[in-house]
Amino acid sequence: WFSYIIKGSRRDPEFYVMVSSVAVCAVLRRMGINAEIKKPNDILAGGKKICGILAEHSAYDKKTVVGIGINVNNPVPKNVNIPAVSIKKILKKKIPPDKIICTVLKEMEKYLSGARTRGDLEKKYECMVGE
Repeated sequence: WFSYIIKGSRRDPEFYVMVSSVAVCAVLRRMGINAEIKKPNDILAGGKKICGILAEHSAYDKKTVVGIGINVNNPVPKNVNIPAVSIKKILKKKIPPDKIICTVLKEMEKYLSGARTRGDLEKKYECMVGE
């Protein structure tokens, strides 16, 4: 897992969950993983949880902290209420976690930098939401 901080944040935490969800889902799909967003803050692959995202905003500090937990190479517990899977299990090979983090952050930058609009983000998000 990793976290990022947006200082001087004026947006609601849900916006950053949406940005993060779209970025993670897009990266996983480019890797050949059939990923989809499960509202409000999970990413599934084949109906199993591969990622969870949480965001918290502090009005006092004027910052938002977003945590993204992606099952990359870790073994996933079998006796849990929510079935889980890792990238390694799906692709049958070990993936460098830093490569995933960098790729996700670059994807997120497209939306955070203003290169794409919130409307673009919302359309992409809705296309990635599973049933």
